Amino acid sequence: MKQLVRVQEPSAHFEQWVAKARSGDRLLLVLDPERYLDLGDELQVGGQTWRVYHYAENDLAFRAAYGSGPADPNLCHIVWVTPSPFQRALSPQINLGFIPDVLRRAGQILNLSLEGLLKALRPREVFPSAGLREYSPILSSHLETLLDGYDELRLRIGFQRSLDIHHVRALAIHCLQPGIPIRDLLFERADVRAVLRQYLQLAWSGKFEGRTLALLQEHAAESPPISVDALRPWFQAPPDELALLVYLYRVLRSYRVPNPLNQLRGLGLLTIDPTPLESHLDSAMALWEDEVLGPELLQRAERVLDPEPLADLTALLPFPNLATIGQALQRETAPALTYGLAERFLALALAEDAFEDIGVDVLSAGTGLVDVGTPYTDRAQAALAVIREIAFILNHLCSSFTSTSDLARLVDQYVESGVYRLELACALAEEHIKKLASAELRLGLQAYLKQLRQRTWAYQDQLDAQLAKLVTQDYDAFLGHPRLSIRVLRDTILAPKFRPTQERCVWIVVFDGMRWDSWREYILPALLEHFEIVDEGKAYLSLLPSFTRVARTGLLAGSAPPGWRAADGRHTSNEVILMARLFDLDAAEQDQWLRIEVHSETGTYQQRRLGGAFDRRPINTLVYNISDDWIHTFQGNLAALNGLVAQQVQNAVDDLRRYVHEDDLVVVTSDHGFAELDPEARISVGDKDLGDQEVGGPTSKRVFYRYLVNLEHPDGVRVPFHGEDFYSVAQGRAWFHREKGRFSRYSHGGLSMGEMVVPGLTMRCIVEPCVKLTLSGLPRRLEVTEKEPQTINLILRNVGNRGTEYTLTFSTNTEPEGVTYRGTIRPHEAQELVYTFTPAYSPQATDRLMVNVTYLDVDGREGRMPVRVASVKTEPRQDVVEIDFGGLDQLDEL
Repeated sequence: MKQLVRVQEPSAHFEQWVAKARSGDRLLLVLDPERYLDLGDELQVGGQTWRVYHYAENDLAFRAAYGSGPADPNLCHIVWVTPSPFQRALSPQINLGFIPDVLRRAGQILNLSLEGLLKALRPREVFPSAGLREYSPILSSHLETLLDGYDELRLRIGFQRSLDIHHVRALAIHCLQPGIPIRDLLFERADVRAVLRQYLQLAWSGKFEGRTLALLQEHAAESPPISVDALRPWFQAPPDELALLVYLYRVLRSYRVPNPLNQLRGLGLLTIDPTPLESHLDSAMALWEDEVLGPELLQRAERVLDPEPLADLTALLPFPNLATIGQALQRETAPALTYGLAERFLALALAEDAFEDIGVDVLSAGTGLVDVGTPYTDRAQAALAVIREIAFILNHLCSSFTSTSDLARLVDQYVESGVYRLELACALAEEHIKKLASAELRLGLQAYLKQLRQRTWAYQDQLDAQLAKLVTQDYDAFLGHPRLSIRVLRDTILAPKFRPTQERCVWIVVFDGMRWDSWREYILPALLEHFEIVDEGKAYLSLLPSFTRVARTGLLAGSAPPGWRAADGRHTSNEVILMARLFDLDAAEQDQWLRIEVHSETGTYQQRRLGGAFDRRPINTLVYNISDDWIHTFQGNLAALNGLVAQQVQNAVDDLRRYVHEDDLVVVTSDHGFAELDPEARISVGDKDLGDQEVGGPTSKRVFYRYLVNLEHPDGVRVPFHGEDFYSVAQGRAWFHREKGRFSRYSHGGLSMGEMVVPGLTMRCIVEPCVKLTLSGLPRRLEVTEKEPQTINLILRNVGNRGTEYTLTFSTNTEPEGVTYRGTIRPHEAQELVYTFTPAYSPQATDRLMVNVTYLDVDGREGRMPVRVASVKTEPRQDVVEIDFGGLDQLDEL
C-alpha cells in the first residue's frame, strides 16, 4: 500500500498541510482533539506568516481576541481548536457549537483527530470506529509506531481482509511494546494449546505489567478464532504465579511425588488456586523444554520462590540416601532446586558423617544446571562447588601417595594426580560455604572443613618430608638432577636448537613467586586464550633456597651458584652476564641480543616499561612479580590470594599479545612458589644465635621466615651457596621465629613442594583457532547383569587451542532420556564424565549405550561429534522373578 505522507509527528503533517494552502485561503481551521500541536501566536511556514487564534471552549477569551474576525480581512490566520482542558481529561472531544461563523468562513479544515490523521495517512484503509474510540489514548500517543505496526499487520494478514477491533487492540499493544512484532500479537491459531503457549510466551517475556498486561490478558481472551473459556483462569492469574505453578508442578511430577496439586496446596507456596488451571498444566509444563520459553519460565518462577519453603519442597522428594540425591543433582537443571538438593545432600552427609562415602564420581562432570541468572544461581553453583571440592579433597586424602626414591617421579605424581590443589580446594570450599543460606549448615561445614584442612596439611607434610629426604640425601646429585629448574632454558630453547633472531624472537616469561595451583588453575587458562602450547614440557624443582636472589638467577643462568661466573672467571649474580654466557654471547653481542625487564607488577608501571615502541631483541626476558613480595603481608586464604593473581596476570597477557609475533617462541616458567606456614610450627631463633655480626661482612648472619643466612640450626637443612656463605632452610610449613618477630601467613625460600615445583613449557601465538574434542574410555561391548548398577567412566579431551562449551548425553535404549552434562573445557584439558545406569532385561532388554556430544566451534556454531555406541548384552538374574500384570484391567469387564 502506498503511503502518501510519512510523518514523524502530527505537527509535521500539519505544517505540510499549511504549506499547501491555496493562495486565496485566508482562514484555516485546525481541529486538534488530541492536542498534538503546541502553537504560539504566530506561525512561519514557507515564507508565509499566519496569525494563530486558540479556541478551547473559552468563548469569552476567544471572542475578546478574535471578535467576528480579524480587522484586516486579508490577514492569513489559523483558528486552532482543542478540547476544553477540563473535558480533555475525560474524552478528547471538541465542541464547535459556539463558533459556527468560523466554520462557514474557513477556506480549509484539517482534522487532526486520530481518525482524521489515519484517513489522511492511510486513505485506502477503513479502521473500525469502535476500536479507534476505545484505544484512541494509546494509538494517538504513538502515531509513528502505529503506522509501522499497521504496515506490518497488512503484510501479515493481506490486503483483502477487513480490520476488526482485535487488530486494533493488537496495534494498541504494539504501541505500548514496540519491541514485540505484530505477528506475535495475533492470536490466529485454532488450537487451545497453541493459544496458551502464545500467551505465556508473551506474558513471560518480562515486557508486560500493569496496564499493558491487562490489555494483553483481554486480548488473549477475546481474539482467538475459537472459544478459550477454559483458559480464562490462565489469563486472569499473575504471570509470575503461573510460572511458579508450572515450575513446582514440573518438580513434583518429575520426581514422581503423588498427588502433586494437593501437595502444592499444602506447601502454601502459591497465592492462586491451581484447580481451575489443572486441565492445561501438562501443556504448560511442556514449555519447560522450549529454548526460549524455558529460561523465561525458570527465571520468573525462581524470582518469586521464597528460600524458606524451598527446603519443604525438597523434603517432599523421595531420596532415601546420598547416592540418589547425587544422581538427582547430576540431572537437575533449575538453580533453586539444585541448591535445595545440594543443601539437603550436604546436611545429610554431615548428619550421617558420610562424606567419606561421596566418592570421586559425584558431580565429576558437573550437572545439568542451566546458565541462567536467577536469585538462586550463585547459591546453587556455590553449593555444588562445596560438594565437588570436598569430594576432591577426600578422594586424594584417601588414596595413598606412592612412595618413590625417584625425585622426578615424586614431582610428576604431585602435579599429575592433582595433589597440588589440595590446599586450594580447602580454601575454595571455605569461600563457597559462606554463600550458603543456612547458618546451621554453614557452621557444620566449616567445622568439618577445619578437620579436612588439618588432614590436608598432614598429607602435605608427608610429601614435603619425602621431598626433603630425596633432596638432602645427596645434595650434589640434586644440583645435577635433570629436573632442576636450571635446566628449563636448556630444555626449551637450546636442546631443540631454536635459533632466535630479530624477526623470530624468544620470550622468556618468568612469573616470580608462582606456585603450581596458581599456574594450572588461573594463569595457564589466561594464556591459552591467546597462545597455544608447542611443547607441554615438564615440572621442575627450583634451587634452594627458593627465593628470588637464588632461584631466579639460577633459572636464567642455567646453573647452580657455583657456576655463576663471568667471562673472567669471577663469581657474579648479574643475570644479564650469566644469560649471555648461557647463550654463548660475547660482551659485544650482549646488549644487542639480550633484554631483561624485571618487576613489571602493575598496569601503570607495565605501560611505562613496555608501552610504545618496545625494543624487541632476539632474546627477551620478562619477569612478572605476580605473587612474590606482597604475599608476606597478605592475610586472606589461598582462594582470595589466587583471585588477585588472576587479576594481575592479565597485565602479562596483554603485554605478550602486543609484542609477540606469530613466529616467536614463548617460554613460560617460574623461579619459585610459596608456602602457607603453620602458626604452630615455628622454630625459635634467639639473638644470641646471631653472634656479633648481623649485617655486613662476608659471613653476616640474618633470619628470614623460611631460611637463615650463614647460621646453622638443627631444624634447618644446610644449603651451600658460594665460598663460606650458606643457608639453613626450613622444611614443610615450619618457619623461623625471631624474638619480637611476627607471623607471616605466606612466605617462600624453604624446602616444600609448594615453594619448589615450577613449570617449564613453550607456547606460541594462536594462528589458526580450532576446537577439537576427543572421547575415550567407552568399551565397544558390555556384558552386564540385569538390575546390577553399571558405571561408565569416559575422558573428554580438548586437543584444540580454543576452549568451548559442550553438552554430553549418556542414554540407553531403555532409558532414552539418560543424563546430560553441560560444561566448559579448556585447551589441553581432560575431564572425566561418569555415568551410572541399571540394565533392564524385562520387558525390554538394555542392548545399547549411546553417547552424544555437541559443542560450539570457534565461530560459535554448533558442532557434533559422531555418536558413540556400545553394545550391551544383558543377562537375566536367576534370583529375580518377573510377574506380568498386563491385562488385569480387562477383568473389570467380566
